[in-house]
Amino acid sequence: MEIKAKDDFSKWAMGYSGCDGGNVSGPIWFCGIEYGGNEEEKLDFNELKQPLYIHDNQRKQFLAYQYNIKVAKIYASILGEDVASYLQIALRDKIFDKDSNVFKMNLYPISFHHDSDDLWQEWLYRKTGLPTKSIYRAWCQLYRFREIQKWVNGHSPKLIVATGITYKNEFIMAFDGIETIYKGNINKKNLSGRDLALLDINDSKTILAITPFLGGRYGLNSDSLLQEFGKEIRNICREKFGDNWLQ
Repeated sequence: MEIKAKDDFSKWAMGYSGCDGGNVSGPIWFCGIEYGGNEEEKLDFNELKQPLYIHDNQRKQFLAYQYNIKVAKIYASILGEDVASYLQIALRDKIFDKDSNVFKMNLYPISFHHDSDDLWQEWLYRKTGLPTKSIYRAWCQLYRFREIQKWVNGHSPKLIVATGITYKNEFIMAFDGIETIYKGNINKKNLSGRDLALLDINDSKTILAITPFLGGRYGLNSDSLLQEFGKEIRNICREKFGDNWLQ
């Protein structure tokens, strides 16, 4: 039996699905693995040709989620400010808005409570044409990731912060292509017992910084770690692009 993704799913997955959005032309992108939560059978594959963004009246509510709080804290540290001031900074800079410094996305577009393959159910097969989550991921790696590379090449962010060091190869494939995995030009740093992977991509116009997950036993699970990683990433960006790299 030939496996083929359904057309409406393909169009949806090749667009800005899986992105909370913000400013795709902004200098800083944050990328996770997939949305937390749970998709139901009402999942609609409406093609997203433009990124979504967070309006002023949604921002405080959006910043109530733990992942978004930690993104805002790293952002504060990257700016050279204290993570404790993340909320004031996020509101001041209108984080995730259409004209902000920040764009937020995920590698994979469908949301799940966790990343286990056993959450893929028959109704998802019927809607997507893809029988397992591993095949869905492989489809995204072959087709969606090419589109993500086009976003990078077209908008040239200065910095992409990818959260999930165990997914390092998938982030590299998504933002720079399969061949990059084997070039051996990844710079690794260890900060307080946790790894940070760094890579120049997009003809050296973009830094890809891959951090641990923003939480969990081995992740960035404290303000001090979020401050430390953000500071290190800031220093690397300033060294490469100059003090005014965000402008």
